[in-house]
Amino acid sequence: MTTAVVSKEGLSWLFKEKYTFDGDGELTSEERDWVVGYAAASRASDSLVEELKSCTASEDIEQ
Repeated sequence: MTTAVVSKEGLSWLFKEKYTFDGDGELTSEERDWVVGYAAASRASDSLVEELKSCTASEDIEQ
């Protein structure tokens, strides 16, 4: 079995195609609304949905 390697550009396109935003490190209000809606639709707790509404997404997740 072989493993295909997808370029960064290809992964970025796939991400944006599926999630409608590009993961560029900047969280727009439209992206935040999508995340909040997705969490609510996925039955996330009310406290998490409220926390996501004010999330700045400014922390480094690649630690």
